[in-house]
Amino acid sequence: MFHTINSKFYAIAVVLIFLFSLGYGILAFFMRDQNQNALLLQEVVTFEKEIRTLYDMFYEVRFWERSVFFQQNPEAEKNFGAVILTIRVKLFQFIPFFD
Repeated sequence: MFHTINSKFYAIAVVLIFLFSLGYGILAFFMRDQNQNALLLQEVVTFEKEIRTLYDMFYEVRFWERSVFFQQNPEAEKNFGAVILTIRVKLFQFIPFFD
């Protein structure tokens, strides 16, 4: 099949080009997959931070609720309402995560 040196050279060159292209394609696929995973991880971290913020705000609401109940602070009702409003706004910001 390969009678001359030129035909052997071209056959080897074609195989090497094919192998290089295959390796480059695998690398491109891997990089695209890594990029998608990094974007997903970034969304998960953002979501977890928001959940943690809401968790902390829940305890703040409990504190202001006790202050209102026992009338320990004159501005407790105002602070309680502000924290509840902030929690409500943050909960409505979660809606795009679930669409």
